[in-house]
Amino acid sequence: MVTTTSPAALQTGTLLGRPVERPLLRTIRRFRRHRMAVIGLMTIGILVILAVIGDDQAALKQSLAQANKPPSPEHWFGTDRNGRDVFARALVGGRVSLAVGLIATVFSTLIGTILGAIAGFNRRADLVIMRIVDIVMSFPTIILLLIAVSVLGPGIINLMIMIGLVTWTIPCRIVRGQFLLLRESDFATAARVVGLRDTAIVTRHILPNAIAPLLVYASLGVA
Repeated sequence: MVTTTSPAALQTGTLLGRPVERPLLRTIRRFRRHRMAVIGLMTIGILVILAVIGDDQAALKQSLAQANKPPSPEHWFGTDRNGRDVFARALVGGRVSLAVGLIATVFSTLIGTILGAIAGFNRRADLVIMRIVDIVMSFPTIILLLIAVSVLGPGIINLMIMIGLVTWTIPCRIVRGQFLLLRESDFATAARVVGLRDTAIVTRHILPNAIAPLLVYASLGVA
């Protein structure tokens, strides 16, 4: 017996009289059942919000009379030798760390994804891109960062660019491996048979299935 789905069922989101749950809603429902995951997300969210709304003036305000004070209701983490609030300074420092981590990770992931997709889908480009990756990864990261600092100069923006230019090789290898695995899969072969172009196959079918390991890398990269 073969069960077919009518176009009306696809449009209304029902199958055999039952509502069809969308993948995103199913993922959210499963996530909400995992208490530790919810607690972790709430904790990270609170820390991010505190870092964003942290008061710069409170972090810079000095009072020698309040120097080296222990934690108290007024100063949750105590004060330093100049009387500055350690908690306020931690929030401001966390804001900078989050900005550097997020932007540098997005930059490196974007470069690595584009080059990895090209390498994984084009054999000739694969040889060139992977040799460049091998060369970049053969140098210690700190050496490359020192060279980049000497060329671009110091600064937060330059630091983000430098980290992105040095760490793009990891997502590139991840995406390349996923593309090599997925380009010979049944759904990719079926897409070629029906006449889809390589660009459509990559963007619609292969890349969405290669996102999971990239998300893991991005979370570790920001950390």
